[in-house]
Amino acid sequence: MDTPASTRQSEAAHGLDLDDQTLMQHWSVLRSGFRRLTSLLMADVEAKVGISPSALEVLCVLLETPEHAVPMGRLTQALGFSTAGTTKVADRLMDAGLIERRACPQDRRLIYAALTERGLEVATDCVAVLVESLRRRVVEPLGAERFRSISADIGSIEPGTI
Repeated sequence: MDTPASTRQSEAAHGLDLDDQTLMQHWSVLRSGFRRLTSLLMADVEAKVGISPSALEVLCVLLETPEHAVPMGRLTQALGFSTAGTTKVADRLMDAGLIERRACPQDRRLIYAALTERGLEVATDCVAVLVESLRRRVVEPLGAERFRSISADIGSIEPGTI
């Protein structure tokens, strides 16, 4: 069977066959869709609570940890920020009274970032807005079961399995 000229030209131009091109198109849709959705969700929180996306990430990490505190180094790892980037966001949150730095009683070299009472309130408000936005922008259009399924499928892919 002859391959159409347009297909041969496309393969030659990109070095990809049609299956590979289709795979790349699906990846592009997934990547750009997730980026757009994340931007919309973060904008919803920022508009209603006044918390920037990077600050929201810090507050969410702290909200999910025991005692709402985590060593600064572990916070940096969880966020994927540079040390300087984490420090900059933490400084802004500290200036706003949302977090505090605490020394570890067992190891004075270790510094924890911890939510203040006000920080706990703001973080809780942020999560409430984020949950409402997720329901409106994601769960309603997809349906709860489809959303759970997509989440489970994506979550099952561990970096070590690739």
